Order: sequence, then structure tokens, then C-alpha cells
Amino acid sequence: MAEQPTYEELAQRVQALEQEKLASKMIKEAAIHDGERSTQKNESKMNPEMNIPDVDLGAIIDAEEIRSILDDFYYLTNMATAMLDLKGRVIEATGWQVTPVVNSVH
Repeated sequence: MAEQPTYEELAQRVQALEQEKLASKMIKEAAIHDGERSTQKNESKMNPEMNIPDVDLGAIIDAEEIRSILDDFYYLTNMATAMLDLKGRVIEATGWQVTPVVNSVH
């Protein structure tokens, strides 16, 4: 089992996560203002029947980074977490106990 982090280490991790979140938000906002994305966004609002591609969540997120964040959250709170896509597939899960399936004949 890993050592418990110090308060300073936790504070540094939280600060790093906040900076990553801010950077991600700034990138997303910049992309929204990009002409191509703005046009696509406006077209989808005007035409609700427009086909929006079915994108696999696992393909657009960094699963290793999500796993790291969920592991840290579990370590701090002892709460099980999971991230699922819209089809119910598990992308990442932390803190869940897996019970082996036992085949029994009655």
C-alpha cells in the first residue's frame, strides 16, 4: 500500500489539477471561437435533425489521466468511482470489488 501523501503534496496535486482544468477550459473556449466549430455549432442548433457523429468517449479522453485522478480520489475518500460512456460501457473504475463468478450445479 502506498504511503499517505502529506498536506503539501495534496495541495500541490489540487493546484496542478486546477491549472490543468483552467488550461483545458481556455483551449475549449478558443476552439469554440474558431470559425469552423462556431459554424458547426450554430448549424446543429438551427437543425435539430442534423446527424451528430457517434463518438467513442474512450477515444477522446486520456484514460490514463482519468485513472490517475480516480485513483487519487479513491485514496483520499475511499469512495468507489466509475466513468461510463452513454452506452453504459465502463471507461474507468476505481475502488470496486470484483466478486468471482462461481459456477455451481444445483
